[in-house]
Amino acid sequence: LLSIADSFTKVTRPSFPKCPKVTDKGVLHMLTRCHRLASLDVTACRHVTDAVLEALVAHCPMLKQLSVLCTSVSDHGLLKLMLEDSLALAKLFVDAKFNARLNQQLGALGFFGSKWKKRLVFVNYFAGEPGY
Repeated sequence: LLSIADSFTKVTRPSFPKCPKVTDKGVLHMLTRCHRLASLDVTACRHVTDAVLEALVAHCPMLKQLSVLCTSVSDHGLLKLMLEDSLALAKLFVDAKFNARLNQQLGALGFFGSKWKKRLVFVNYFAGEPGY
């Protein structure tokens, strides 16, 4: 991922589903070089954390679609991302386990029924696997 990011800085739709070796380090490196990202899929990349969400805000304002299913992002990190006005994010795919918590937190902040109602997509990605 490190060498890909250095060579392909104009990449707009990288997708790394089910890549267990993809980590924050590689994704962060890519985000600092590929500022034109329109979408990013890190589904089932368990070593991806909230650090990637923070870097998206800092480096990828044109991002329209993000899938962080079965990663190590937290509801706190997702909420911070959702409250960021500088992103053009239209679809955010997250684990269904976050549904109640995010809705509750958005409601407490006065955002219940906001633009995020239509943008959030809750998915039961690994419904049959223990822990999901």
